[in-house]
Amino acid sequence: MTPRMVRPLTAMLALAFLAAESSGVAAQEGPAGRGAFQIGWHAPDIDGLNSSLSDAGFPTFDDAGFLTLGGFGFGTVGRVIIGGEGHGFLPREEDTADGVYRSRLTGGYGLFNLGYVAWSSPRVDVYPILGVGGGGMSLEIIERSSPTFDDVLDDPGTSTTLTSETWLVSAALGVDWRFGGHDARRDRTRDRIRDRDRDEDDDRGRGGFFVGLRGGWMWAPGDVNWELDELNDVAGGPDTVPDGFFVRVSIGGWGG
Repeated sequence: MTPRMVRPLTAMLALAFLAAESSGVAAQEGPAGRGAFQIGWHAPDIDGLNSSLSDAGFPTFDDAGFLTLGGFGFGTVGRVIIGGEGHGFLPREEDTADGVYRSRLTGGYGLFNLGYVAWSSPRVDVYPILGVGGGGMSLEIIERSSPTFDDVLDDPGTSTTLTSETWLVSAALGVDWRFGGHDARRDRTRDRIRDRDRDEDDDRGRGGFFVGLRGGWMWAPGDVNWELDELNDVAGGPDTVPDGFFVRVSIGGWGG
């Protein structure tokens, strides 16, 4: 992943953890704050890129999608969700038939999130969530030779990186299953006879871990800008960005 992609991802992840830490101001009717690691699958449209690669004699990438790694965090005010997320694509590689060149394709993005808790129980939260941010894809073409150190100094052009950048908008639906903190069972036993409803509220207000599932769609409403080795603009590139369908599994912690 290129430094230009790392910057928005880092900023959004920092926002995510700050949002999770701010969960103490969350209202009880919301899901409080949480942060999570996510693993998922994302299927961007790479047909335009494959067409350009094929015309130039390079192998194409199949449309099976990418595995993604990332995370999110948010806090709530009432039922309103405010947070952020960041994700990176695990790279995929293809070699030319003669073995001279290797193509590597990856990507990533960061988003600011705004959502709403549509339905919540003592253990389950369901929420639509919108995201706005930026990201892109990175194509690296590498010469698969074994040069000496002096050869590289004489001819440093042994690889080329083309990077796309654009604004992104996402819409998703999340479902999280929460599990209580370490003292939840003890307190349930103590309070069950006295006040069952109050026991459920107390259990929700402590914290613990959760697992979740989130799926949605990503759009790129703006122009796609390509750069060569992060130095020079490149005209005429395909509209290849991290758009399309995605689904992710979340594992993390919550508190309120």
